[in-house]
Amino acid sequence: MKPFRYRLQLLKDLRERDRDEALQSYGVALRKRMNQQETSDSIEQHIEGIGQAIQDRGQQRFTASMHSQYYSAMKEAKLQLKESNALVEEFRSKELEQQQEYLHRKSSHDVLQRLYDRRRDEHLASEFKEEEKVLEDLANARSSIPNPVTTT
Repeated sequence: MKPFRYRLQLLKDLRERDRDEALQSYGVALRKRMNQQETSDSIEQHIEGIGQAIQDRGQQRFTASMHSQYYSAMKEAKLQLKESNALVEEFRSKELEQQQEYLHRKSSHDVLQRLYDRRRDEHLASEFKEEEKVLEDLANARSSIPNPVTTT
């Protein structure tokens, strides 16, 4: 059986490498967005904690200076949250761009992969038919040979 050779193997390999690089870039973008989202979530929890502390202190007596400290801390945390959410949106847009790039490269690789699979299957089928033909010819040739002369 002749070995299968794919003429577009180099192109297939290059597209596979491009697809893998795009997948890696997409993974990095996804990780950055998720990390920033976690940062935003922790800031939100911090804001909730400050709000709860204000409510707890509100039931007790506390000075106006402490009041201003809590509200300035709340204002600062809300500003940080706003900046963090802006970064999350920026990272989300980069993530979507990377995802689209990955999907584009994956589809171009998949086209060549399907062609490779189809050509390999065609090659195997033709080789199998050739082998069957050779075996059939051998079987027909044996049956057409007269009985050999035997010496006893």
